[in-house]
Amino acid sequence: MYEFAKEIYAKIGIDTEAAMKILDTIPISMHCWQGDDVRGFEGGGELSGGIQSTGNHPGAAQNADELRAMIEKALSLIPGKTRLSLHAIYGDVKGVDRDQIEPRHFSAWMDWARERKLGLDFNPTMFSHVKSSEGMTLSHPDKAIRDFWIEHGKRSRKIADCFSKQQDGDAVVNMWIHDGFKDYPIDTLSPRVRLEESLNEVYAEKLQVIDCVESKLFGIGLESYTVGSHEFYMGYAQKNNMALCLDSGHFHPTEVISAKISAVSLFIPHMCLHVSRPVRWDSDHVVTLDDELINIAKEMITVAAFYCKVDVVKFQKRNNTELLSGEEYNAPHPNPVHSYGSTYGAHREYLEFTLEQHKEILDLCRKNNVEYSTSVWDVTSAKEICTLNPSFIKIPSACNLNEMLLEYLCENFTGEIHLSLGMTTREEEKKIIAFFETRKRNIDLVIYSCTSGYPVPFENIYLLEISRLKKEYASRVKSIGFSGHHLGIAVDSAAVALGAECIERHFTLDRTWKGTDHAASLEPDGLRKMARDCRAVFSALQFKQADILPIEEEQRNKLKKNQIKNSWGAT
Repeated sequence: MYEFAKEIYAKIGIDTEAAMKILDTIPISMHCWQGDDVRGFEGGGELSGGIQSTGNHPGAAQNADELRAMIEKALSLIPGKTRLSLHAIYGDVKGVDRDQIEPRHFSAWMDWARERKLGLDFNPTMFSHVKSSEGMTLSHPDKAIRDFWIEHGKRSRKIADCFSKQQDGDAVVNMWIHDGFKDYPIDTLSPRVRLEESLNEVYAEKLQVIDCVESKLFGIGLESYTVGSHEFYMGYAQKNNMALCLDSGHFHPTEVISAKISAVSLFIPHMCLHVSRPVRWDSDHVVTLDDELINIAKEMITVAAFYCKVDVVKFQKRNNTELLSGEEYNAPHPNPVHSYGSTYGAHREYLEFTLEQHKEILDLCRKNNVEYSTSVWDVTSAKEICTLNPSFIKIPSACNLNEMLLEYLCENFTGEIHLSLGMTTREEEKKIIAFFETRKRNIDLVIYSCTSGYPVPFENIYLLEISRLKKEYASRVKSIGFSGHHLGIAVDSAAVALGAECIERHFTLDRTWKGTDHAASLEPDGLRKMARDCRAVFSALQFKQADILPIEEEQRNKLKKNQIKNSWGAT
């Protein structure tokens, strides 16, 4: 079936192999309850809380060891990067009430995940309990019941904090509660006031976790009014700078979450996408790659292009067998926690796009009115990218002394050549400029002030190097740029003020992802603000065109007219 589908997609220009390689880079957190129909290991009875599951699946795991075996089998069949999302009822918690759970009750899960280098996320379990049987938990009118669930929420976050400290990347703590009524109540406000107060207590302590709240349309038996509605949690997440979870099965049949991403991304810093099969009840058990998920991916690309409003997106291209010796290729990654392979070579290959994928990226950039470029690390990569004919190709600091690479681009590429000067002595700098001048390609050369570090402390950025480069080379090269690996966005507009005409920054969707570059990268809102500020500073860098500007005329006549009568030479 796959070969048949592959052939059909190929006829309309879709490379299914390339698509699956891209999917391999996206981590998916599989929910633990897919192995036992949401029953857990407390030893309790019937499920409740507005969910559709019965907990009566005959093949359900009977204990944590069985569930872990099932999960291992499932993960072996799931391509790409994976994590596991645990609910509070899946620890060694038999006989332990939920306001008493501790990290030690999940030590077996932590040991298991550590051995497999698997990230863990966590969920408080606020259903199927005697104190949730009335359809209310954190919004319950009885303070004692609210306090019970507040304590459960606090302890859940502390368990996730332990997860974060043992793994690569912080654990997500997703808060979902079923609170609501079967009939529409007269007072819709008070339960929401109580819910907000309870949540404030749960989140009062700052921990190393990614806090996330998830809304719901309704539950079985709770059809008319949901306390934690979409509007409630969108407001709460925005107000408290938290992540918002959009569940594709928690909206009306005419709604899709792909249409919501661009709106939410303007106001909320992080999103979790619960990509369950949307049968419009509470079906969280089957993940399917359907048109909705493809639309989500397309929407994310559109947000990056149009929301951040950058001029260029730049990638990298390496031929790892050309760059690395056999010993280097087969050696372990120097920082294994950031590795995507068993060796450094395998790690680098995992991160590489093929030339066909670069063509797809180029086409996508054109469709989104964003310019495409690539940094090349070797001659083979330069030859490949030259066939795409981008407006410029960049030489990273690590490669700016590679004479064969520079020679190839000077002779075979007619566009601009951008080159970073990190890790480069003054003498090497002079030789690089002279190299381009002897080949009459200096007129196409853009050089970047750069400090090579990830991230670079502010005191090591040395912004005045931009002024020095302009003084020494402005008349000999096309322009001067700035390549930053620092934190924040304050420095970039200062670089523009000093004369940098190109600003390069690393970009990521999540700074907590595995990899050494992410910590020195900007997330979408940071990149948007940086581009906005740099353009504002650039537009302000002008001399006045007249003594009195048109914008000043009205104010001069209103505020200064009488003062002029007392000025020098006034009659």
